[in-house]
Order: sequence, then structure tokens, then C-alpha cells
Amino acid sequence: MALYIGFATVVDDYFREVGQKMRSGDLQLKPFETPEPARTRARELPAKLPAGCKLHGSWIPAGGIAYKEPIVTVIETDNPSHLAWFNTYYGGMFLFTWHPYVSVPRG
Repeated sequence: MALYIGFATVVDDYFREVGQKMRSGDLQLKPFETPEPARTRARELPAKLPAGCKLHGSWIPAGGIAYKEPIVTVIETDNPSHLAWFNTYYGGMFLFTWHPYVSVPRG
């Protein structure tokens, strides 16, 4: 199985929508809290992964999505369609770019 490192950025429209809701008072988040529906999708992700796709971990930068730093996700799969699956699963919120892990021997 191949190991992939994914970098997810917040989709601009979702970022603006969350910001507008926070400014209007319609959305109140605690520090480091992820807004819905992203929070529920992240919580349910392990159970919804396609068969043959293994999640090794996912990390959100300190401060959450507020700073638009990339979210890092590491998966293992032999099926490249699993990479596109993440963009569909988080459609409208996050956009992933994937890079195969390559081990470089120390000199």
C-alpha cells in the first residue's frame, strides 16, 4: 500500500461563511473549536473511509481554520480514487492536494 500526505485548505466561500456567522453572532465557537458541519464530518471520518483506505492521522493547526493554514492528513491506500473521495466527503469546506510519501535514504 502507498502512503500519501494530504494538505487541505479551507475553501474561500466556507471561510467567509463561517466568518460572517461569527461576526453576526449566529455562530459562537470556543477557542480551537471546529464549526459544523466540518466537526461532524471529521468525527465520522474513520467510520466512513472507503474499504482499503487507512487513516494514519490528521492534524489541524493551532487556532483551527481561522488562520487558513493547511490541515495535514496521512492515509495509506492502493486505490488513487480514495484521494478524490476526500474532496467529495469534505466538499465545499476543504480542498485536498495529495502527495505520495517517498523515503529518501540518509547520505
